Amino acid sequence: GSGTAISGQIQWGPSITGCAGTSTSAGVSSSQTACASGYDWKTKGVNASTTGNQYGIYDMSGGAYEYVMGNYNDTIGTAEFSSMPEAKYYDKYTGMDLDSDFTKYYLGDATKEMLKVKSPGGNAWYGDYSYSANSSYSWVRHGGGCSSGTAAGVFSFYIYRGNSYSDDSFRVVFDDL
Repeated sequence: GSGTAISGQIQWGPSITGCAGTSTSAGVSSSQTACASGYDWKTKGVNASTTGNQYGIYDMSGGAYEYVMGNYNDTIGTAEFSSMPEAKYYDKYTGMDLDSDFTKYYLGDATKEMLKVKSPGGNAWYGDYSYSANSSYSWVRHGGGCSSGTAAGVFSFYIYRGNSYSDDSFRVVFDDL
């Protein structure tokens, strides 16, 4: 979909939970005010549910990029804090300073196990994005924006500098300690 500028920020239209697109790459229209006919939570909209029925979790793919606590070599980048939190609160990735070095990831962080091919681009499951954190783009994001098309998805992981944007979010993960 295409965004419209409001007060200097891009707005992608209303958030409508329970809608599915007509294809896996369907985008969002900036003027969308309702689900497409036949694609609401009662009918084909269940295709956007994690369980395939109306009781699942919706909007897991392409709603917003979501920052996770994954960072390359303690590089703060443009994040708005002056020091890293305690090491127990984030995954620290070390290795070659390249967006193509996937050896720094490990099983269990929703990166390494998602790769079909260890190279940047649409190489995660279902063609979702996969890029490796480095000193220029030191923070890891999952998901994808509403305008990312087929590159967005539950299996997508992407890199960024740490900036905050109105279309970015975060994921909370509970660890059984």
